[in-house]
Formats: sequence, structure tokens, C-alpha cells
Amino acid sequence: MGSFMHTPDGVIVINDEYRFSIDLFKKLEPDYILPKNVISRKYIQEKSDILTTNYLQRQENIPWQEGDRYISRLSELLYLEQHERIKEEERREYVNRIKNAKK
Repeated sequence: MGSFMHTPDGVIVINDEYRFSIDLFKKLEPDYILPKNVISRKYIQEKSDILTTNYLQRQENIPWQEGDRYISRLSELLYLEQHERIKEEERREYVNRIKNAKK
């Protein structure tokens, strides 16, 4: 049984273990948004889907098909995260080479 959580500070947590920025998550799921006035969501497969606003929590019907898809894409998110990290390291190395070449 997997889980998906969108925290109020914009972090996506899958299976209570893997944390991703909303920006990274939206590279894989560009159409993802929280419903209007909702600040967080916690979905546990076969158990619950709870949306939280500033004032209340409400239970949604399960299963939540999009949530199941997001959970199933965990390996893709991990790969994307690793790829982004490598791209950033390569960018830094390139900038350092340019700086050192100018000296």
C-alpha cells in the first residue's frame, strides 16, 4: 500500500520516504495542481484521501486514480531527480572550467 502527500510547503512525499520538490514533480506531471483552496493532500492507497484547507479537512472518495499513477511513477521521479542532479554537477564543472581558463 503506497502513499502520496503534498505538504503545505510544496513538498511531494511518496511512500512516506521519498521527498521531491513540487518543481521536480511537475516536470513529470505538468498538469498536477491541488484543488482550489486546498493546502495539502494525503492519499493512502485503499485507505484514505484527505484534503486540507486552512479551515477544515475533508475525505475524498477512494481510489484516487491520479494518486495511484503518481505513486506508480516513483522510479521515474527518482531517475529524474538523479538526472537533474547530474546536469547541475556538469553545469558547475563547466562554469569552473571557464573560470579557471580565464585565469
